[in-house]
Amino acid sequence: MLIEAMREIRLAAVFTGEGGLACTQVPMVVDETADGALRLRGYLARANPHWRAIGAGIPALALFQGSHAYVSRPAGTRPSGRPARRFPPGPISRWRRAAGSPPSTIRRSFAPCSTP
Repeated sequence: MLIEAMREIRLAAVFTGEGGLACTQVPMVVDETADGALRLRGYLARANPHWRAIGAGIPALALFQGSHAYVSRPAGTRPSGRPARRFPPGPISRWRRAAGSPPSTIRRSFAPCSTP
């Protein structure tokens, strides 16, 4: 499910912390290497300070955030729709979202990047 979401969303907030915290919105593509491992490929302009700060193999976090919405149900009901007995008065709500953040390392590559 995470891989499907990443393939659909295709835009990640990439965080690194080497020499200070940095975050950049990066369009990314999920593909598979010859040995079957998954790889995220993205593009940063060389003028971007984040690109210049990236060293070889530093820890990184790519946060893919998809659609989200505030969901509430009628006051005094349970998720099953049965009347609530012990819930406090008022609605019990939650935030429904699609998000994922696979652990990874980041490195620079000068290979041309093509999108499908």
